Amino acid sequence: MAETPTRARRTSPASPSRTDVAGRCPPARRPGRPLDPHLRRRILDATREVVGDVGPADVTFTRVARRVGCGVPAIARRWPSARALILDALEDIGGDAAGTGGEGDAPSVATTLAALTAGRARPFVRHVVFAAGDDPALAADVERILLAPMRDRLRVALMRETGVGGTAAADLDAAVEVLHGAVLTAIITGRPVPANVRDVALATPGRARP
Repeated sequence: MAETPTRARRTSPASPSRTDVAGRCPPARRPGRPLDPHLRRRILDATREVVGDVGPADVTFTRVARRVGCGVPAIARRWPSARALILDALEDIGGDAAGTGGEGDAPSVATTLAALTAGRARPFVRHVVFAAGDDPALAADVERILLAPMRDRLRVALMRETGVGGTAAADLDAAVEVLHGAVLTAIITGRPVPANVRDVALATPGRARP
């Protein structure tokens, strides 16, 4: 009896090599569309708009996503909660309060006041500051992210402009608080800082007007 020939095994066409000419594996592609490099900026901007419309307590990923025109997962991948998103939006503008000038710069008090209030009198900041009055944890975050850097920048401006040293620390603190209050009022109300606020700040008890 003749032996039945063995059926040849069917093979699929050879798949393309997964190595390059140097024998290295190319990096694996992540599934889905590549991340939009500008999406974070759009999300933060939209968050500030939503906070300005409805207040911090009513901000949701869904509302922000609708404003941006993206999906909720695109936001949830980057922030664990709406509160974290709001704080990131605050920190995004809070860096302006810290300033970026080098040691060689000598900003005047007037220049510093203008820089701190320019473009910052917006519903977002007002809503967050007001909400912090009833939320101690948020108040601590606002102090750390926004208010403390403002206070520090005003202190530097006063010291560089007037030459106040450590011997007048208490008076310097009082002057900083006057200026800081003027900045906050301008941010919250949208009104400009009074032209004579520097002179008022420097006319604190125990200090001679420079």
